[in-house]
Amino acid sequence: MSEKIDLWKNTLLDLPDKKFFDLMRNYLGKIKTPYNKQSLLNSLVIFLNKPESREKILNLIDPEEAAVISYIYYREGSGFSELSGAFRENYREREFGYFLGNLEERFLIYSLEDENGPRYFINPIFSTSIGERIATPLALVSSRPAGERLPGRHWFTDAFLTAFLAFIVHENVAVSSGNGLRSRIISTACSYWPFLKWA
Repeated sequence: MSEKIDLWKNTLLDLPDKKFFDLMRNYLGKIKTPYNKQSLLNSLVIFLNKPESREKILNLIDPEEAAVISYIYYREGSGFSELSGAFRENYREREFGYFLGNLEERFLIYSLEDENGPRYFINPIFSTSIGERIATPLALVSSRPAGERLPGRHWFTDAFLTAFLAFIVHENVAVSSGNGLRSRIISTACSYWPFLKWA
């Protein structure tokens, strides 16, 4: 965990000075001089780890934000093109970039750059709380009307497998003595992904 927190802190150190200090002031208040960036980041970690701070930040997450955060939680390291494609019905690309930037400024997610652009991750400080309270596997696979039948098995993708495994863990699925999933779980899964009725 400490290594992940250090990685997140390093992304903040890479910010332009003005943006870095604006963020610090937003959360820590007036910055006394002389200051040290590492000391400020240590103070920020302490602040974000306070139960009251965590509650305030998590309680401000709206349903649309929760869907994107859930997607990143279950598919950490997703690139911008994957995320914008997954939510293209809700956001234009530029608008979605601002949306992700807002989540970063609230320290819910962070990004790392590689040759393909930014990849997004959950802030390790909030990872456990997000997994328990916010994340839902439904964000990974869009539901279709119950009567709509998908041709072939085009739905059988990496994203679906990730979502379904997350669903199994989330629902604490047990295998029945008949070597099949319990009927309640099957019914719940089909309500999430109606096309499974036709699979």
